Amino acid sequence: MTMNDISRFVHHPILFLSAGGVVGQSSIIETSPILDRILNNASELCACVRIYDPRKDRFLIGSTSTKDYFFPFNKEARDQLEALQTGGKKVEEFVPF
Repeated sequence: MTMNDISRFVHHPILFLSAGGVVGQSSIIETSPILDRILNNASELCACVRIYDPRKDRFLIGSTSTKDYFFPFNKEARDQLEALQTGGKKVEEFVPF
């Protein structure tokens, strides 16, 4: 079963976290001092949280009428966000509050 097969059953909004796919991306995100704040914000938004993987998540991100969120940890991740938006995905940059 692929992400495409299950995408319509996944809860949205999703808050995608990305460090641009650099080596050690998960560690960069998981050890970030801002992660707790991001997770609290996601809870307030009733959003799922997922580390962005462009190969798997292209079927999930921005695929419903509910907009998803994307938090870029660096310039490479910001470029990913811009490419998604340019491609017509319903995703907006997440700004922690």
